[in-house]
Amino acid sequence: MAKSPPVRSYPIPTRKHPPYRPIPILPRRRAWYQMPDAIAGLVLLGLVLCLAALGPVLTGCDPNTIHAETRLQGPTSQYWLGTDQFGRDVMCRTFYGGRVSLPVGLLAVVTALLPGLWLGLIAGYQGGWVDALVVRVTDIMLAFPSILLALLIIAWLGAGVQNAMIAVGLAAMPRYIRVVRANTARLERAWFVRAARIVGCTDTRILIRHILPNVLPAIIALAALDIGWAILSGAALSFLGLGAQPPMAEWGAMIDQGRGFLRQAPWIVLVPGAMMTITVLAVNLMGDGLRDALDPRIR
Repeated sequence: MAKSPPVRSYPIPTRKHPPYRPIPILPRRRAWYQMPDAIAGLVLLGLVLCLAALGPVLTGCDPNTIHAETRLQGPTSQYWLGTDQFGRDVMCRTFYGGRVSLPVGLLAVVTALLPGLWLGLIAGYQGGWVDALVVRVTDIMLAFPSILLALLIIAWLGAGVQNAMIAVGLAAMPRYIRVVRANTARLERAWFVRAARIVGCTDTRILIRHILPNVLPAIIALAALDIGWAILSGAALSFLGLGAQPPMAEWGAMIDQGRGFLRQAPWIVLVPGAMMTITVLAVNLMGDGLRDALDPRIR
């Protein structure tokens, strides 16, 4: 019987692996409270809120009390920031003015945010004639400058703090519609929205459960930045005599009443103007920090 040839064994080739190198991990996004600008804005805004809420209570002053014998008096131990042309305490009126200007700015943004959010969601998701109608109306509103559109709304509604708040909110609403519509139209074609349709989710559930949470970060950042703009717009309407009416203490109205005495008593204008500047700066710093914290593209 013939012997079978011996079986040759061949060495198994081995692959030389490169040395292990850890995959670099992108740094995590910083939270807004880890940013010095946002912290500075939070501190300034908290100080302004405390002065507006607790200042009149601690000082026990009346913003409308007239003292004819102390009119246009400079800063003294009794009146730390001087008096106006009617002898009223400028510091006290500035504190009370924060109780008017701050809610006007906040509620004006809410007035713009809520309808703008839902109109943008519906237009971006439905498309067709609904989208075309909302876009055309938005384009018409954007053709007017914001302050001019607010003036037209005030002329229709009448002067007053509440009407000024509504006018500022409606003038800012087109920006929210455009931002929400663009994000909704982009997300409407996303894979998770298509998967939700396949499993039988209704349009309302898709909008609320899947699209709205992805739109909110950009809208919240925009609303935080718009609060400062709304405060300035409300003060501008009061400066023109269309917002807060005398003798109500409001920063824009105080500047309007004191501009005739700018050379003789500049503190009547400078004190509310400085408080308004500090407030808007604090809100903008907070808004920048919030935008950086919510934007996934910023690391």
